[in-house]
Amino acid sequence: MVNELIEEIPNTEVELINYLKNLVDNFCLDVILDLIESEE
Repeated sequence: MVNELIEEIPNTEVELINYLKNLVDNFCLDVILDLIESEE
């Protein structure tokens, strides 16, 4: 599911995409959730 959301990010945001994919690959979902919550 998270990977599907990452695919929605515009290709112009390569650094963000790579950063988020790295977090997912390393099971750092807590960091992703913190990022989402900080934007709310």
